[in-house]
Amino acid sequence: MHETLLDLYGAALAAAEPGGAVTRDLSKRSLLPDRPVRIFALGKAAPAMARAAVAAIRTRGLSFAGGALVAPEPGASPHPAF
Repeated sequence: MHETLLDLYGAALAAAEPGGAVTRDLSKRSLLPDRPVRIFALGKAAPAMARAAVAAIRTRGLSFAGGALVAPEPGASPHPAF
């Protein structure tokens, strides 16, 4: 029983991880190659979400046109266009 609970807890944490959630969501979306992609990430998970979104956009060979990243703590930008 203890092992099962630990497995369920680990799966729940992995599913809620912001970068992974963004990657999974973007993999399901049709993004047009001739349209600029903009990212808006807000909140304490914003840096992780923005990093994942930029990586997903690059993986698909699309162009990141800019956006906004607003987080409660200052940090490094995942892309100069932010």
